[in-house]
Amino acid sequence: NQLLSSEEIAALVEAAKDGTAAPATERSRRPRRVREIDFSRPSKFTQEQQRRIERAHETFCRSASTQLSAELRTAIELEVLNVAQHTWASALGEMPQASLYGLVTTDPLETTFLLGVELDAVQGMLTRLLGGIDPGRTTERAMTEIELSLARRLYGTLVQNLSVTWN
Repeated sequence: NQLLSSEEIAALVEAAKDGTAAPATERSRRPRRVREIDFSRPSKFTQEQQRRIERAHETFCRSASTQLSAELRTAIELEVLNVAQHTWASALGEMPQASLYGLVTTDPLETTFLLGVELDAVQGMLTRLLGGIDPGRTTERAMTEIELSLARRLYGTLVQNLSVTWN
């Protein structure tokens, strides 16, 4: 980590030309910092970890349901269906086709997870948020920029409650 002056560099070059340069000292070998990871088979959570994650998410469901019910002025019920660790492709494959996805990055782990909500549920919540009555199932269509902006607000509510749970 030392910087050499131009005179010192020139002296080293001359010594190397003359063959009088001192041999370089051998550095101690550092341990390898690269590990091979098989992303097709993620490391599995233990049963105890899965139970703790499930209980934490049940608490999240209760708090998020209460907050969304107040914001939307209608009863909202969220429930934990499954707690599992998947590869990215497998997680996307498990989501219903008509879903709105959000990527959430965690600190300090700096990992990303997928937060998906069925499109019918999002559109129903947006209708309620705007003062309408949920018409039930709607036809599939692309969401407008205004709807996406409002959906970000709903996702913000969910992520805020998830943050409390994960802290």
